[in-house]
Amino acid sequence: MRRGLAVAAVAAAGLAAAIPAPGASSDLPWKVGNHKGKTAQGFVLRFRAGQQSVYNIAFKYRMTCSDGVTFQGRQEGYAAPLYYDDGVRFDRTSKSASGATAIRFRGRISGSKASGKLALAARYDENDNPDPKGSVECVTRTVKWSTKRVRSRSRSRAARAAAPAGGSVRDVPRPAPTPSR
Repeated sequence: MRRGLAVAAVAAAGLAAAIPAPGASSDLPWKVGNHKGKTAQGFVLRFRAGQQSVYNIAFKYRMTCSDGVTFQGRQEGYAAPLYYDDGVRFDRTSKSASGATAIRFRGRISGSKASGKLALAARYDENDNPDPKGSVECVTRTVKWSTKRVRSRSRSRAARAAAPAGGSVRDVPRPAPTPSR
């Protein structure tokens, strides 16, 4: 019985040693800090890698709709927790408060580089209002992205205060379709 307890204690100690302690960023298999890169659509993507999550995720995108309209938008203030699974990964799917807009943001981070995929989908009614049961569907399809860690630039207090709350997904405003000529 004692041997079993000793093995369990050693195993627990080994697991505790494998999980980085708060403040031990030098022991992490990735670089904590700001990351900047591009999406396959050619837009800038940024986020901050912390010890337990990637956050302040911001990116632009291009959506194509079922009625032929194409438009660009931006999401920011999004966050995704990190987890270990054959490396350090993150994967987060979220919906807006109305349920009309959904985002999936996933990837892996190692050293000073990160890469992954994102997808955005939104539905609208006939008056271009966000509607989870709307007849018009707009999608980005799957968009690949990659980033590198960059030097931090300090932001003003006003800029930090103006940033949206973390983790929220906003409905995508859709421009009215222009008549074909």
